[in-house]
Amino acid sequence: RANPRSGVFATVAKCVGPNASLALIDLTVGGATNIGVSASECEVNGQRLRVTGNSMGISIEDGPLHLEDSLVSVTTAASCVSGARAAMTITGSTVSECKTVGINLSDGALTLTASMIAGNLRGGVDLENSDFTLTNNFVVDNGELGTIGWGGLSIHNDETHSPQVIEFNTIAANRIAGSLSAAANLSCNTLAPTTGHSNIVYKTFTENSQPNISLGNCSLQYSNIEGGASGTGNIDADPQFINPEAGVLGDYHLQQSSPSRDAAAPTASGVDVDFDGDERSQGGRSDMGADEILAL
Repeated sequence: RANPRSGVFATVAKCVGPNASLALIDLTVGGATNIGVSASECEVNGQRLRVTGNSMGISIEDGPLHLEDSLVSVTTAASCVSGARAAMTITGSTVSECKTVGINLSDGALTLTASMIAGNLRGGVDLENSDFTLTNNFVVDNGELGTIGWGGLSIHNDETHSPQVIEFNTIAANRIAGSLSAAANLSCNTLAPTTGHSNIVYKTFTENSQPNISLGNCSLQYSNIEGGASGTGNIDADPQFINPEAGVLGDYHLQQSSPSRDAAAPTASGVDVDFDGDERSQGGRSDMGADEILAL
């Protein structure tokens, strides 16, 4: 843990070079006036890592990042996780309450699974010209009215990328102002066509004048989308979140009576558990969104 003198720009952990690697296990990295964890070309592995209370959380260039069961939170000046030409794998982790966007990546690849992206001031996830696999995530309550930002999830690929996967995510209650993103919850514009399924994209705050979604060359199927969208199996119905309150303490799991229950893509395969590790499905078809309702 750093505690630098006033005016000194300090990075707590730094890794440079293709032959270097950094393993951060059961550690707290905090108090940096610059970057909590900085890496260029080298590999960073974090397990049960807490990076919190820094100017910027994690910055990765030209190398892989693996985060598992970790927390990146409460940055004071910049993003929680920022990458360029980086391969990021983030599993079972929380990225929250950051000064700008939660996860920002350009010219890289992001695999984001069973993670909570919540309460980040200028947006949840911003991807530009990157491969992506996004499964079983809650992207909720990001952005602030009057603050220019990216909303919940913003994807802009003007080059061909693969994979481009958006499945079983709950993207809800995000806000946006300005022109960085076209929609409050989901903006997806890719050169190669992208079809996502089994998502919930819902509950834009009523005072927000921006649209819920902007899909460009993307499409959704078997999803619950506020305001509706063309696509096989799509619905527009209150998902019945348990406690959809503003703030990171809101609970966007589903009530037993949710219309998203047993409504996911009938041929969905490869996603055998939900955000909480509960088995999919619970007797019928899987449920839309990150949460599979437990059978009573």
